[in-house]
Amino acid sequence: MSDGFLLACAKRYSNGKTASTGVGTSAFFRSPSACGGVARTSRLRVVVDSVRGQQNNSRTPATKNTKRFDQVVASGRSDSNVNNPYRQAGRWKGARGQLCSAKEAEDYAEAIENQLVALTDSLRSLLSKNNTEMLLQQQHILFPTVRECNEALAAFGDAGDLLRALRLFGKMRKLKHLKEDLKQRIGQNSITLPEPSLVTYSTLMSRAVNLSKPRVALRLWNLMCPTIAPDVKAANILMNCFAKMADVKRAKQLLREMKTGSGVMINHRLTPNLITINTLLNACQRAGDLDAALEVQMELEELGIFPDARTYTTLIATVAREASQHAGKNDPSLAFVLLDEMTEKGIRPNGMTYSALIGACSRCRRSDLALQGLRMMMRQKAQEQDLLKKQQSKLAGRRIILSKNNYTLPNEVGAWTAAIDACGKADRIETATKLFYAMPNFGCEPNTITCGSLTDSLLRAGRTAETLEVLRYMKRKDIAPSEVMYTSLMTRANRLVQMENNYTDWAVRSMMSMDDDKDVGGHVNETSGTKAIEVYTELMLSLIATKSTKQQRPTKSGGKGHPRAPDQASSDQWENRDTRKENNSAILVKVFLVFQQMKASGAVPDIACYNAILKACARAGEFDHAMRIMNEILSHDDLEPNDNSWRELLKAASYLRRSDLAVQVWRQGLTYQAHTPMGKSKGQSKTNATSGHAKGRSISDNNNNGWVPSIASFAEFLSAFLRESELTTDPQKRMELLISVVQYYCKILLYNTNIMNAEEGDNDSDGMHLIDRTRLLNSRHTLLLILRAAVALRDMYGATTRQGQKMETLSTSIIQLETFNNKITPQQRLSQSSIQALDKARSWLEPPRQQKRRAQYQTRRT
Repeated sequence: MSDGFLLACAKRYSNGKTASTGVGTSAFFRSPSACGGVARTSRLRVVVDSVRGQQNNSRTPATKNTKRFDQVVASGRSDSNVNNPYRQAGRWKGARGQLCSAKEAEDYAEAIENQLVALTDSLRSLLSKNNTEMLLQQQHILFPTVRECNEALAAFGDAGDLLRALRLFGKMRKLKHLKEDLKQRIGQNSITLPEPSLVTYSTLMSRAVNLSKPRVALRLWNLMCPTIAPDVKAANILMNCFAKMADVKRAKQLLREMKTGSGVMINHRLTPNLITINTLLNACQRAGDLDAALEVQMELEELGIFPDARTYTTLIATVAREASQHAGKNDPSLAFVLLDEMTEKGIRPNGMTYSALIGACSRCRRSDLALQGLRMMMRQKAQEQDLLKKQQSKLAGRRIILSKNNYTLPNEVGAWTAAIDACGKADRIETATKLFYAMPNFGCEPNTITCGSLTDSLLRAGRTAETLEVLRYMKRKDIAPSEVMYTSLMTRANRLVQMENNYTDWAVRSMMSMDDDKDVGGHVNETSGTKAIEVYTELMLSLIATKSTKQQRPTKSGGKGHPRAPDQASSDQWENRDTRKENNSAILVKVFLVFQQMKASGAVPDIACYNAILKACARAGEFDHAMRIMNEILSHDDLEPNDNSWRELLKAASYLRRSDLAVQVWRQGLTYQAHTPMGKSKGQSKTNATSGHAKGRSISDNNNNGWVPSIASFAEFLSAFLRESELTTDPQKRMELLISVVQYYCKILLYNTNIMNAEEGDNDSDGMHLIDRTRLLNSRHTLLLILRAAVALRDMYGATTRQGQKMETLSTSIIQLETFNNKITPQQRLSQSSIQALDKARSWLEPPRQQKRRAQYQTRRT
């Protein structure tokens, strides 16, 4: 192989991402001589191995399972007998590889694309030079196989990048012309080029349909039909295209051509299956054509296909959409007839079936029949629950108590949601609310759609206060509100602002006119005491409270009875720090958009609104933005920052691991005065406060009208020192940070006494006398921070030094407090550093002989 050809490929390939995997250009080419006379090895296998972590470079022959895998890739459906790489949440599995992340799958697909482009361009350059001798030397070049290209197409499609998948497909199609040119130049061609196959077209079509691009799938079908004969799976994908477009006429035509084998779309006979019929019924449902759906049901009997639950669910969902020959537009009786027919055939209805039944009743404004359908589902659930209890008792040989919360129907929440929506549309708001709060009692938790349906009904009825209660419930249950819910709440909040402004203007005019005989009716505020500012505040807080801003904690034990903490979790259980930061930054942008919309509508933000923005800034680590918000609060004469305001600022500094910023915020909060005596204006007081110290005043005077830090704020203040000490590599600086934590604790306990024997300074400058000593000694979280600092200092000083003994004494005194005698609940999970500090401090309380045995045991283990 010529050096020029290799260099050309290397130059082309070096621009791709896959170069970061460490695979050299020589790995892309294998000639018989390089392989030692053994069967040739794919150069792509090296890239696949580097992505998947395997070391087997041999190409495995295609097996029956491999063909089935290609069918799964094309259809995008799950198969229990084949490892499905595409329908696992957030994961991707290659044809021969192991489970990998979606990012690794995209890297793998990009490697395929880069290699295909590099080799294609290099061959074209040789063809343009008319160098037949060099072309004969390159006959053993190995392009990516069709199967590997299909995997790349599927990876791009599942990632939502359909355009890139189509570009790769276009490169594969152009290889056909390249193959013809090679055959004309050298008379033969031993290079295997990855030309598109049936699986290639099916893979692209299925991804286009999933991305709501059915017309793209139709164009791909038209490109495929002249050269490749479709199979049943490809025909089903085409049927799904017609279903997405609600084109019943063409869908029925496709079924007719599959049975006859003659037509425009298909020119050979194909046997329709149950998936074909169900997809055709889906098209009828989207079009609201009940007559066509019942005709398709008759086709099942002619074809000898037994229906399933999805068949009847789709039929029931088609009822009462449009007027038809079999039922009226507002007549849901046919849905109950279909349900009875379904149960007579021995087909078990699921939650989606009852959801379709209740939805048909809801479209007819028959909330009574909707509740009847819900009761039918609950009776079936009770019967199945009793049957399951009997079966389990027989197997176990003893009586088993199975509560109603232990068993749920598949997709049961959909039926509850449909019932709540039906009651809401019928103006039965009280019933809808009772159903919503009764769901957990029956083992079914509401989801985002359920909450959105109830809030939509409440907002239409003008019940803003109850809507905010649902929003608070969602925060407690970690349910993320949908975009539609936010839009509805924003619209409602804007309307409340207009009503409040109009009411204020009317009240002012009434007072100025002094007309006692004027009718004051018609000016009743329908908000029931709820203000627009409360809606905006709850909106922002619900955005902040979503799961993406929190670290999900695992449930496994962390050893020695301690609940496991986030920093003990494995890497696959935690989001990447950068990913969390991006999510929090995106949420911060949304919160600011809500805030700007609130100000643009004319609403005046209160301190709760500003605290919500400060909280979002703290989660995202945007300290500068948080300081600008605080300055805006201080510039308002009617706003006073409270403890939550200063705590969120401290949390932002702690997130950045900046103790200096935490000290700055702490001193600014202490020197701020809410009310200025002696006739001074608030603006003058704030100017003095922001400069660092109030002139002519001590902190003891300021605390009468200023900020009194809470224990939670003090914990965030200490957390900034500890987090920075974990980040710094300078031992001296780390020791100074830890000493500061211990000194603050000692000042609270002993005021002017410092166990570190440091020089006495202004003991009031840091405001430790404002911290409540009793609450501090009852706060386990805050004491654990101090304990971590004391244990770390003892290890740094050494057990034999005087300072180390002092830190050991301090640590043992902390763990002997009453708050550490209580058992730690699973909700009070401890971090790994806290667990280690507790274990060390408890070991120092042991007798010397037991400590010696423990040290010997640890030595033997190491």
